[in-house]
Amino acid sequence: MDRLRLFNNFMARIFLTGATGFLGRTVLAELLAGGHEVVALVRSNPQRLSAHKRLTVRIGDLNDVEALTVLVQE
Repeated sequence: MDRLRLFNNFMARIFLTGATGFLGRTVLAELLAGGHEVVALVRSNPQRLSAHKRLTVRIGDLNDVEALTVLVQE
């Protein structure tokens, strides 16, 4: 995960898809550990993600362009 450590010099708000998947869980953990604010898009079952003060979970689908537009502008 050395590539993610490059982002630890600044804090960012990051939109993450696939946060409940095998790789997404690891990426999410690294981003939160690095102090970033994360908005995670999940298709269903947001309970699979642990609550965190810098994590916002949104239910949606990558195929819904209108909903994605709203989410990334929040």
